[in-house]
Amino acid sequence: MQHPGQDALVLQMGRLQVGADAGASWEWQDDRSKWRTYDKASAAKLERGYQAAVQNVELGGRHGWHVNLASMQQTNTAATGTTRAVRRRGPTSKALPYPVRRDLLICDVVCASEHFAPAFDRFYVTPDHPRANQDSWLTSWRGRLAGRSGSRSYFCPSGWRRFSLNTDIDTEFFKDSSIMYHGTAGKNVEPIVRGGFKPRLCQHGAKAVYLTPSIRYAAHPRYAHVYKAADGRYFQIVLEVRVVNKYLTSFKGETMQVYDKFQIDPNFAGNDGMEFLFKSNAVVEADDGIAVTGIMMRVCPNDPLQISESAWWTCWRTKEFLHEHYYTGLRDQPGDRRKM
Repeated sequence: MQHPGQDALVLQMGRLQVGADAGASWEWQDDRSKWRTYDKASAAKLERGYQAAVQNVELGGRHGWHVNLASMQQTNTAATGTTRAVRRRGPTSKALPYPVRRDLLICDVVCASEHFAPAFDRFYVTPDHPRANQDSWLTSWRGRLAGRSGSRSYFCPSGWRRFSLNTDIDTEFFKDSSIMYHGTAGKNVEPIVRGGFKPRLCQHGAKAVYLTPSIRYAAHPRYAHVYKAADGRYFQIVLEVRVVNKYLTSFKGETMQVYDKFQIDPNFAGNDGMEFLFKSNAVVEADDGIAVTGIMMRVCPNDPLQISESAWWTCWRTKEFLHEHYYTGLRDQPGDRRKM
């Protein structure tokens, strides 16, 4: 089944090509910080899980080894509970399963471990993915999910991985709020998670936090900066938030000069309603109506500007302008993290 925007970058739409990479090897770190190679059977099992976007792999044995491929950690579940680091070495597959937490560093995201709630992590895929919804890790649905009256439509963010964050919101907050997105540069994530949003005075004439119900709109590099890793992959991050509905102000239209040239997101009938404002003159935290619930991240094997769903990006500025001002690492050498 063909999906809107689907092209050669199949990962972008959450589709995976399952198969073994004969050039890859798997290792675990011992008590002396030395890396040890897994036996062939275990390595093959780990590689199959990696390629199929499985989060957990059971290696068994007398120690009951359990490997979490999202955190890249191995745990002795039979006795001691000892946890060891795991790594994959070798060529990178063109069909990368999903970003892992260490990839956040590529986007300059440094967030303390206590903020994360890994039990609620998700990798969102298209409904026709062969393992969609077989467990909570590979999550998918068709159409909109709606909460109470007044809540905004919520569509599956296929191709994005969510690093869930701890929140203190209560049941009423959850029921009377909507899931929205806020694109930003990676360096801003930790200050926002720790201390809240700082409203900015923008073209609407009031201080506000800008939000959108469309992750495609939030992914424009003007909001979600693009980071190129040394291995050639491209990463973006977007914040997932829950917002109390009564505090949202809808802005009719969009400010990216798309007009009627493109349909920004096929989940929405038109380009109206891409932007919402949370007006405030002070820092906004969960108690004020916006709770950051996750860090959304996607990885692309090529420049995301080449994806058909991103054709509207250049309505606002040229490709060259976006590359110069909103990409990091585009012309960097390995180890050089300067913005270019």
